[in-house]
Amino acid sequence: MKFLQALPPYFGGKQALLKTIFGLLPGAQQCPTLADAFLGGGSISLYAKAMGYQIFCNDLAERSAVVGRSLIENSRVKANKQDVGELIKPNGFTLCQKDPVNKFFTPDDALLIDTVRGNLEQKEPGFKKDLSTLALINFVLRSRHHGDFGVQWTYDALRAKENTYLPLGHMRSARIFLKSPIDRFVKEIEKINRAVFSNGEENVFTQEDVLEFLEHTRADIAYFDPPYYGSAPYEERYKVLDWILHGEIKEPAVSEFNKDQAYSLIEDMLERAEWAKIWVISYGGPKVDRQEFLNLVKKHRKTAREILLNYKYRFGNQKADSENRDTEILIFAERG
Repeated sequence: MKFLQALPPYFGGKQALLKTIFGLLPGAQQCPTLADAFLGGGSISLYAKAMGYQIFCNDLAERSAVVGRSLIENSRVKANKQDVGELIKPNGFTLCQKDPVNKFFTPDDALLIDTVRGNLEQKEPGFKKDLSTLALINFVLRSRHHGDFGVQWTYDALRAKENTYLPLGHMRSARIFLKSPIDRFVKEIEKINRAVFSNGEENVFTQEDVLEFLEHTRADIAYFDPPYYGSAPYEERYKVLDWILHGEIKEPAVSEFNKDQAYSLIEDMLERAEWAKIWVISYGGPKVDRQEFLNLVKKHRKTAREILLNYKYRFGNQKADSENRDTEILIFAERG
């Protein structure tokens, strides 16, 4: 599954659960279409594409839309050396080299990110631009310890100073800086190119509100991985990345799924997805009671059952934060 290396290392990604999730599903011959209502980092859709399903996927966030266009819809276009050469030409874009963004990167990385981001503005919309943008996203996230924008130790330590203590875990992350930013960026391009393939289907990505997506989408299988109620919003966690993608510093609007109306939205979501033969729902979060959530799904499909998992996500760098999180919830429900 080396093609999964092309995906951004977003928190909450489902790569470790792929075999479990797809072990529950009929193959593409019996159920040929799959709808992924919250694309996120793209692991479910890309794996399903490799398994031969026709994919209909959706996400509002641009950081996810880039994945949907470049790796799910796109089946043949790849980036080449000429594309890379165009991306590293000097230009006047300086967002990451100025306060407040400059504190998140080493000076060399900030310069490379700004250079690529400035040149992306000159590229015509299309798969080539999406592939390059995805490489930039991956470069940005892999330049951060665990892709986290809340920790400064590694990056402060790499600036000129004496007698700096660097914890072992951060030392491992710092090793990536032994390679030049350009070499690391090219490596991301290569990984993404290896993940471009055709499965013989016309796969579709849309960028719209999930309830609108569910109104017009039809598929045999519907997979849901909404933001987890009570968890740190992705909009906050990745706002620095979003600043880079949008070229401006702007405070994010948090998803309604992270707020008190989360369960109401999930019920609306399920009502609009009655067309699917099979639902698979990933959920969790510090405010979610697993039995209460299962009962909510059973209101719409009495066949709903929880798939027990021996798995916990590692969010951020704080051990206590990981230990205080409940186990991931996975619900499977067939239409009766």
